[in-house]
Amino acid sequence: MKRNLAILLLAALACPCANAQNEPGTTKIYPRIGVNLSKLTADAILIDDNGTTLDAKYRFGFTAGAEVKHQFATAFAASAGLLYSTQGTKYDDYTTSDGENYIKFTAPKMTLHYINMPILAIFDIGQTGISAKFGIQPGYLLTAKSKNFYEAGASDGSRQSQGDQGTAASGTVTDVFNRFDFSIPVGIAYEYRNFSIDLRYNIGLTDTYKYIDDNVRNCNLSLMLGYGFTL
Repeated sequence: MKRNLAILLLAALACPCANAQNEPGTTKIYPRIGVNLSKLTADAILIDDNGTTLDAKYRFGFTAGAEVKHQFATAFAASAGLLYSTQGTKYDDYTTSDGENYIKFTAPKMTLHYINMPILAIFDIGQTGISAKFGIQPGYLLTAKSKNFYEAGASDGSRQSQGDQGTAASGTVTDVFNRFDFSIPVGIAYEYRNFSIDLRYNIGLTDTYKYIDDNVRNCNLSLMLGYGFTL
């Protein structure tokens, strides 16, 4: 039974009538929505004069927008679009104490809001509905925000807590970042009856910080769902 189901599934994927979306000359618009997994590569927060740092970690974000795709040939298409994307990074919790006093950072994170314009070459793999993509992606930073919870006090239990307006540099920090971003997106997609699922990895090529030359760049993995409307 399992073998027969596998044969039927492969036949459905290979059937041109099931995946006839790559007819030359057609143009479609794809509204898209999805999630990001991103971080700032090589970034770290300096905690003290001893060189203690919190390294950047991946964090989840959100993406939405639309892309237009034109099919130039049976196996080749190109697309361009505009995508809003929340990216950034987060850092591990950190606590230090000298026996009498302590300092604690809880869930510090950075959120970068971008408008991205992916321009992609698309290569269809036969009539399977699967395609490979790569291209370029200019981006523009709308705003950047830092959010930390900073807590300090005596180890005997008396303490002081500070949130968004504390000494942990929370708030809008757009001025420390470059507005322009540029990356190379590569990915794979599957489309069936106009429904599509798209997995992309964006390789950042430009420095994210404006005043720091330490090769901190955006790194972003996105998973998006979409539906194609023929124009």
